[in-house]
Amino acid sequence: MASESSSAAGGGADISETVEVSFHSIAYLLTVSTVNGDTLCLEVEQKSDASRWRGDFTARYIEDITAKTGNFKKFHVFVKMLLSAIKYASDSVFMDLLTYQDLEVLKS
Repeated sequence: MASESSSAAGGGADISETVEVSFHSIAYLLTVSTVNGDTLCLEVEQKSDASRWRGDFTARYIEDITAKTGNFKKFHVFVKMLLSAIKYASDSVFMDLLTYQDLEVLKS
C-alpha cells in the first residue's frame, strides 16, 4: 500500500507519502511528509493496536544531525533518501525502527 500527494507551499512542493512497512515482523503504516518545505513529519502507526508515534523535525535540525554523523545532507536530499528507503527503491539506503532498548544496547 502506498499513497502520495503533493502541494505547493512555502515556495516548494510539499510531499506526503504513506506506505505499509514491517519492522521486526510487526506491521506499521509509515507516513513521511513535509510542511512548508522546511519541516519533516514522520508518523508511525502500529497496525495491530493503532499505537502512534509522530516526530516533526526542522530542516536545520536534520542538517545539523547529519553533519554530526560526518555525512552531511541537505534537507531535500535527506528527504529524498528517506523516501527511497521506505519504498525499497535503493539497495544502498534502508530504514529500521529501533526501540529504547535497542538504543541502549547500541550505546554500550
